Amino acid sequence: MAQELALAVPTTEEMTRVGIVGASAGVTGAVEGVVMSMVAPKLGALEVPFTWGTLLGIPVIGAAIALMTKGMISDAGMG
Repeated sequence: MAQELALAVPTTEEMTRVGIVGASAGVTGAVEGVVMSMVAPKLGALEVPFTWGTLLGIPVIGAAIALMTKGMISDAGMG
């Protein structure tokens, strides 16, 4: 029996979502880089907790934004 392979072209909506997630990832990286290189060294004793908070917190915020754009969080909130 011959098997067929079908490839589907992504829709505009899917490509828009991928673009938004990519842009969110870029903004997340830029914000984290600025905070780590410019802000954290000036905090003195708070540098270490601020650095770890930034390293852990900003990606979590970026992931939340990415999930919200995909509709997962909004769908869960609506029930």
